[in-house]
Amino acid sequence: MCQSVPPNYDAQTLSPHEYPIWIKGFGAVVAVFVLTSLISVPQNIIAGRQLCSARKMFERGDFKQAADSYKDVVSRVPGSSEAHLGATEAYFSIHTQETDQKALDLLRDIKLDKYDVKRLSEVMPEKYWDYFKAIDQKNIMLEEPTGKL
Repeated sequence: MCQSVPPNYDAQTLSPHEYPIWIKGFGAVVAVFVLTSLISVPQNIIAGRQLCSARKMFERGDFKQAADSYKDVVSRVPGSSEAHLGATEAYFSIHTQETDQKALDLLRDIKLDKYDVKRLSEVMPEKYWDYFKAIDQKNIMLEEPTGKL
């Protein structure tokens, strides 16, 4: 007992509190999300570094290496629109029919906003703009062209 409690005082210890099951369940869900995030962090850090190096390769004019690096990021993080757009820019900058087809394949099912369109307009040949359609006031999307280019 504490020294501040008088000796004759009949003090009883508190019983431990039992939390409701829904609080324990919520805590378990939060713990799972935290663990999932911690597991994905190293992969995203590697992908981020690779994106930076791919951008530097592109700016140096090494389009083939940049495209390969961006493509590797796309395979690691399929939802990365920056990697898709960077690979597309690199492929269009190579200026061959084969790489143009690869670039258009990367743009399938990707919404492009006005900033993405501006970026692509610097490297994409004009003949391919006919393949795009407006899906709302701010975004465009690649339509399925009939056959190969």
